[in-house]
Amino acid sequence: MALQKPSSSTDQRQATVLYAEDNEINVLLVRQILELRPAWKLEVAHSGAHALQLTPQVMPDLLLLDMHLGDMSGLDLLKLLNKDAPTRGIVKVALSADAMPDRIKEAKACGFSAYLTKPLDVMALLQCLDGYLCTNGPDTPE
Repeated sequence: MALQKPSSSTDQRQATVLYAEDNEINVLLVRQILELRPAWKLEVAHSGAHALQLTPQVMPDLLLLDMHLGDMSGLDLLKLLNKDAPTRGIVKVALSADAMPDRIKEAKACGFSAYLTKPLDVMALLQCLDGYLCTNGPDTPE
């Protein structure tokens, strides 16, 4: 299966994705995937506390949040980020090995725009991020 770039270079805009993840292997995987989108910059926070510190500095276009960080849950991090007006409006996508329907429903009810499961489906991640970050408009990813 060959991964493809968006249909034309005008489909992409410059964007920054902040990934909160404490597992370096997962960071490397997402870094490799995002190399398929050269207009996007990946920033990494290795803990929830680091994400809280880095988010207002970077002001990313999208936050990709692991749901089980070493120091807090993704839901806790989401709630803390949503307390501050500048970070409240940033699109937040959950990433977790927990694929239980009640957890997914809870995450979306708390404000996650999408919920992706591990092991990571490369195409699902790209389609989700393309939906929010490409200039051709959001596809409202699941």
